[in-house]
Amino acid sequence: MTWAPFFLCFIFYLLIPVLGAGRVRRRWRRFRRRVYQASRLPRVSYSLLYHSPEGCLGIHGLFASLQGVQGRDSLWIEGSGVSLQVSLGEIEAYTLPRPVESGDSPDDFMTEEIPPRPKLSRILSYSEGTRVFVAGRLFKKNGRAIFMGGPDTPAPGKGLPGFSRRLPVMLIFYDGPEESLFFRAIRTGRDKNELQNPLSLISIIAGCLFLGALAYLESFQGRTFEEAGFLAGLAALPLLMFLPPGILFLELYRSHWNKARRLRADRDCLLMELDLAAGESSAGERKDPYRALAVKAMLMMIFSWLCLIAGILVNYYLFMILSFYFLRP
Repeated sequence: MTWAPFFLCFIFYLLIPVLGAGRVRRRWRRFRRRVYQASRLPRVSYSLLYHSPEGCLGIHGLFASLQGVQGRDSLWIEGSGVSLQVSLGEIEAYTLPRPVESGDSPDDFMTEEIPPRPKLSRILSYSEGTRVFVAGRLFKKNGRAIFMGGPDTPAPGKGLPGFSRRLPVMLIFYDGPEESLFFRAIRTGRDKNELQNPLSLISIIAGCLFLGALAYLESFQGRTFEEAGFLAGLAALPLLMFLPPGILFLELYRSHWNKARRLRADRDCLLMELDLAAGESSAGERKDPYRALAVKAMLMMIFSWLCLIAGILVNYYLFMILSFYFLRP
């Protein structure tokens, strides 16, 4: 028996799904970074627009409500006593799920949904009064204020470190209290499981079919029953975890993965709290809880992986024993 089946398992069942998970995590980290940045942005005010000259006013944020749509390239919003225009040329739009309750507990904001990315046609159909948070470069042109995306070239001294070269306008459509918006965005923004992505599904199906076909061909080429059964077991590996007794380990994996997800959400919210905290002493006192949450989340995630691996190995071992006992000619 060569190492080729193990190599194929590694490619289809591990490497490609992990690459897909990396893509999902990069998207999440980008969203988290922008939420962190938006929470620190100065807010738009009437005095800012009245006293500022024409041109780029820097990067700002605004809690507002939708007033109307102008064609297919801009929105009108109103907030803090000012009316502004938002260019839809370069945007990153999200719809935040409705909070489960009023928000007395952090878990009230934890939902199985993640902020969907509405299409332009959906954004243009939103009704007047829809609440939205806007963050991006603010311009004053001909006496009018407008949020616009594009190259990150803010006025000297008015930029915010950490923004990318291309800075689209971020729109977060939401319900619920605006005071908890950023924390709710962080708690709901992470995917339920990064490994559950389209690339993983395609790769696992392809691996099952390829190894299954290989096992079928091996059975007609004079291979031993053990070799053909070994390949058949590898082909069915992703399905075996859903059979008893391995499904018990799968439930342990799911429950501990969800706990780790909540702990990572707590960690991210605490990190944002640290970022917003005023004074060195306050930030220093909160570093220990942050480290404790980070370590606890990592240990919980490692334990969930061990449960998943144990369930697969147990069921694979039982599959091989039963197939040799009942199907051996």
